[in-house]
Amino acid sequence: MPLCPACAGARTAAMSAPIAISPLEVETHRAPCLKCGTPQQVGVPRCPNCGHTPGEVPLAPDKAREVLGDFDEDPDATRSNERSRQRNREEKARARESQRLKDVAARETSCSGCGYSLRGLKGGPDGFTCPECGVVTKVFVRADQHLQTSLEIARSTVRKPLLFLACGVPGVVLLSGAKGWIVGGMAGSMYGFIGPGPKGGLIEAAANAGLGLLWLIVAWVVAMTTVLVCGLIWTGVNTTFRLMALQTAGIMSLATLTFLLLAAIPLPLPMWVIASIAGVVYAWQLSDAQDLFGQDAAIVTGITGFVLIMVRLGVGLI
Repeated sequence: MPLCPACAGARTAAMSAPIAISPLEVETHRAPCLKCGTPQQVGVPRCPNCGHTPGEVPLAPDKAREVLGDFDEDPDATRSNERSRQRNREEKARARESQRLKDVAARETSCSGCGYSLRGLKGGPDGFTCPECGVVTKVFVRADQHLQTSLEIARSTVRKPLLFLACGVPGVVLLSGAKGWIVGGMAGSMYGFIGPGPKGGLIEAAANAGLGLLWLIVAWVVAMTTVLVCGLIWTGVNTTFRLMALQTAGIMSLATLTFLLLAAIPLPLPMWVIASIAGVVYAWQLSDAQDLFGQDAAIVTGITGFVLIMVRLGVGLI
């Protein structure tokens, strides 16, 4: 389109004039200093606060920590206090292992095969290898003593119920047989071994001893079932099934022996008092063996006693 002289002159002036744009914002600082956190100035290679130069940081993380201090390759992975605790634990573990090796090296040790002196030799995790005969000799240090202590605790855990069984079972059998020998009992009249009515003698002693052992087995089954069911419901199961069976058998034999001993003593004690004392013994030992609270052990003992009373009523022993 043809333009008038005025429009053509205005267009020429507009095209030749500079274009107005927004002013350029020049950055006055760079990223913060890795060592002190102060913003660094553009064009200045060193930090204006601490004089640190980023190019001086070694690439190895361990060497870089000597320059920068504490940091993590992944800053979002762990917090600084957790990293510090982790390093402290690692340093303590290394110090313990170093001390263990020093203790081993300082001990006067001889080969278990040929008697060669192993003093000053560097041992491995399995022990010292004799340079003469090649036999590996185990040297006990502090960690091994801790292991021995743990094994001793485990042995005592098994030894205690075995001791209860060794005392309880023969005691129950002997006291039951003695009762049948001296004063007679219910065994003969119940099972027809003897005539009706109580009377003493060898036959009734043997029958009562057998019944005492049978009752101890029944009581152990009831106790084991009660402890297991209560453990699954609320008290918790703290031991293996075999150890629980051994512990309940030992504790029940001890409680039954306590009951028979108190019943044999000529004292004016009601039967419920004797049963309560035996129940206290059972609850006390059960709480110690199964790591139960006292009230939980008392509840389990009460349930066990109730079931045993119902069993005795069912077979006509009461």
